[in-house]
Amino acid sequence: MDAAQESSTPVSKSYTLISEVDPPKGVNLDAFLNTALQVRGRVDGVRVTDCEHAIMRMSPIAPCLALKEKGFDPEMIITGRDRNRISFQADLLSAAALGIKKIVIKEGHDPAEGDQPVARTSGDLDLESMLQCVAALNSGKDLAGESLDGATDFHIGVGIDLSDDVNFNRERAEFLKKFQVYGVKSVTLGPTYDVNIIEQFLPFAEETGIQLFTSLMFLKSVTMVRYLNNLPGVPSIPHEFLKKMMQAPVKKDAGMQVAADLLKELADNINYLVDELRSQIRLASEEKSKLMTAFTSMTEGVLILDAEDKIEFVNSALSNMIACQYGDINGKTLMEALRNVDLQKAFLKFRQTQATVFQEITLGSIEPVILSISISSVHNYPGEEKTMVVFHDVTRLKKLEKIRVDFVANVTHEIKTPLTAIIGFLETIQTGATPGKEDVKKFIDISLKQAGRLNRLVED
Repeated sequence: MDAAQESSTPVSKSYTLISEVDPPKGVNLDAFLNTALQVRGRVDGVRVTDCEHAIMRMSPIAPCLALKEKGFDPEMIITGRDRNRISFQADLLSAAALGIKKIVIKEGHDPAEGDQPVARTSGDLDLESMLQCVAALNSGKDLAGESLDGATDFHIGVGIDLSDDVNFNRERAEFLKKFQVYGVKSVTLGPTYDVNIIEQFLPFAEETGIQLFTSLMFLKSVTMVRYLNNLPGVPSIPHEFLKKMMQAPVKKDAGMQVAADLLKELADNINYLVDELRSQIRLASEEKSKLMTAFTSMTEGVLILDAEDKIEFVNSALSNMIACQYGDINGKTLMEALRNVDLQKAFLKFRQTQATVFQEITLGSIEPVILSISISSVHNYPGEEKTMVVFHDVTRLKKLEKIRVDFVANVTHEIKTPLTAIIGFLETIQTGATPGKEDVKKFIDISLKQAGRLNRLVED
């Protein structure tokens, strides 16, 4: 029995204990079954390993079948280390046909760490490709898209090995978001006594609804602790636990007590953190609701691009502006959705400068819409920056501006004619170039007539 896992269930604040049991290194299943029967009633489930630590043992399928015959509902660990995608799918189909419904997918340890270090890995599968395989089989198809004669119905779990590298663990924690897409129900973290590492995964587990398990490796001696702390890439065991082991009179019993102390600390911390996370999620949901209400009620169109520059949100104002000509644009890039060169140039300028860009564009050919746009950043988690494009419809303003310009031009032309006549006649009279009084009277009459015309234009 290698490890025990505990999991927080936030609603009831209870814990699930699962025992991992290694298959035999041989064909005799008696000792394996005896171990499983000894923990029955003390744990909530039994999980069968798949050549754990790259040590050659029996494949987990036969031990799982033997456990089913004893009334267990076992979980089968399956790794991609020793399989290519054909054998991986084949073994999963065999397990499903034998009634094994719960699986845990792991990449597997490097063979150099095991008992046959000259062995080579297949190199064909990583964690994501294995998940693609299982998701395909559950949907009734193989990885090549061919239909199956009967689909699988696996409850999918994933096992993740931890590191002493904070950034590596952070990346793995963020990967839980992608697990959700493949229908992953639980994630089991590799053995660690560092609560800070486990806490990195909690927000993502809470956000995705994925059940989180953490593994315990029982410490048998001070030498074992020091050995683990000297292994490269392996999470270190905090000094407080080493100190407890050194002070204990019976080291083996001390290992059990250290594990119990960690479980208690985890229980307290997880319950507290889950409450805090729920409070933060509730506040975030309220803020999101307010933001969505604001976006919906805005007269300006708003469009949000995700980190991959694909449209993930369009408010109702923008939909009303463009829906009749462009339809549903969610999930597309700006160029795919709106097919506007000026908009694309403005977006590329924003990408190069990361400064807010303002631009005026015209969308549509059937009913052209003139829009004043601004493109700016929406900062989120690192590596998940989003972009917001705000569209202000200035079509009516532009039309009114054109009408004003045309009106001014027309009025200017209409006013210029009578003014020219009045000025001309008055200058003639001023210079005394008129031949007689009758001509002066005539010029004054014409000037008065043109002045009346001007007066009517002003009144109009």
